[in-house]
Amino acid sequence: MERVEAHFADEASPTSEQINHAFWYACHGGQRNAAEYLLARGAVPNWIPNWERRTPLDAASRRRADGLVEWLRSHGAKSAEELA
Repeated sequence: MERVEAHFADEASPTSEQINHAFWYACHGGQRNAAEYLLARGAVPNWIPNWERRTPLDAASRRRADGLVEWLRSHGAKSAEELA
């Protein structure tokens, strides 16, 4: 979390793309604290990166981060399949 906070403190105004990338990777890594921080800063729960057809929920599910999956669902997150 310190590195995430430091990175965003150094950015004058992070772009939505930067926030969404960071959120996706936080979910991919099972990092709920970072995901909460980034969601509060405007991350889109159902954002899909151009390199992989998976939402943050899909990434967290693949990681078997069950607590994070539940939290994401409570914030409206869906799988890529559900969005299709």
